[in-house]
Amino acid sequence: MFRTLLVNFSLLLPLSTFAATPAAMIPEDFATGIHLQTSGNSPFYRIALPEAVYTGAAHPDLRDIRVFNHNGESLPFALVSEPTPTRVQAKTTKLQAFKLPIHKEGDIDTGTVIVQRDNVHLSWSKDLQNDRPQILLMSTSKQESEQTITLSSIKLDWADSNNSWQQDVILESSSDLSYWNIVETQLPLMDLKQNGQRLRVDTLKFPATTARYWRLTLTEAQTPELKSITGIEQTESSSTPLTWIKPSKTEKPETWQRIYQFALAQPIESLKISLPQANTVLPYTLEYRDNPKNAWQPLVQNVAWRLNRNNGNEHESPALALNGTYASELRLSAGPAGWGSGEPTLEIGRHNQHLYFNARGSNPYLLTWGSAAAPAANLPPESLIPGYNAENWSIYPEASSSDTLELGGEKRRFEPSLAERQARWQTQLLWLVLIAGVAGLAGLAFKLWREMGSKVADTEPKENE
Repeated sequence: MFRTLLVNFSLLLPLSTFAATPAAMIPEDFATGIHLQTSGNSPFYRIALPEAVYTGAAHPDLRDIRVFNHNGESLPFALVSEPTPTRVQAKTTKLQAFKLPIHKEGDIDTGTVIVQRDNVHLSWSKDLQNDRPQILLMSTSKQESEQTITLSSIKLDWADSNNSWQQDVILESSSDLSYWNIVETQLPLMDLKQNGQRLRVDTLKFPATTARYWRLTLTEAQTPELKSITGIEQTESSSTPLTWIKPSKTEKPETWQRIYQFALAQPIESLKISLPQANTVLPYTLEYRDNPKNAWQPLVQNVAWRLNRNNGNEHESPALALNGTYASELRLSAGPAGWGSGEPTLEIGRHNQHLYFNARGSNPYLLTWGSAAAPAANLPPESLIPGYNAENWSIYPEASSSDTLELGGEKRRFEPSLAERQARWQTQLLWLVLIAGVAGLAGLAFKLWREMGSKVADTEPKENE
């Protein structure tokens, strides 16, 4: 009997090996797709992946993408990140600063400002109140005093202290010290310390402005002593192409805390927080995790703002560049002051991905995604396209796309892969054979026991004779 079980097990092994051969995938193996139309006779076409692909794929690395032609044949393809614009290092200029304190009455002292070829000189006719809010008059160095410069930010460096403070400042510009133009009316500065953590905002960012002189009004008297002021000329204005993704769900565990959940873990390469109420400055802490079962990890501490400009428009904090950490949940925590009425909104940005495919066969082609069972199939662009050059990534024509259509349905995003199903089947088969083997051994032992008992019974009468 045991020999028969071994023979049966040896017959089952080739069967399991045959079952492990993966079958070619078809469009219905994927949750969703879109039709692609091409024109002309180019061997390759490209398409910028729509947001639905990033949020509806089964894997964060987009391995479950496929392209089929009209006959249902799978086509070779490659994924290419849209090139990031070359960043030219910003030019910095040291600014001379002259303190113009405000008197108790709220007026600026009636001093004189004398501009000479090699410097700026100040003289005053009243005693100065140094404990009042201050105005700083800034100019370029002696060698550059007659030149205008274009600045997009100003960085302030101050002496460290144990005190926490924050305030909004007013920035103006002028070419001749006679007429002043308001650049921004509420630019945040702060240095906050709490529980061993520190949040420092020391750079004023504003639209690129050309001027020779700058005037900065500090609205609070608690500003620490400034060590230096640097003007930054932004020479590269183009931004990295991004796809912005909104969370699929928001939870409210505490009054000033929100948890943003995404349908799929995403690489966070940029972050944008919009506040619900005007004239709001929000210091915040952001944490992340890539799985709901994992502990929260710190991501960033920063400040978001939404402020009114003097011309009636609003000024919002810019998007924050991050390092591409993968996260499926983000937790936003604000201080006790909160963000006022309404709800803040959060979006994450990831680099645009373009898909190149070999246009074998005829229209319409079909781009599919959303299959947990699909292994990676994309090729390196150098393998797909002979003579591929990353600098000429856009030379091939674009394919047009239609609305999304349901294929195999949402269940395809969560079904185990063929390899996983085969592994489970083989494990179950192995357990079945082992159990059968144990049962066979037990049966064999029982049979031997009965035979031995029968022989003992047959020999007992003869011994008695």
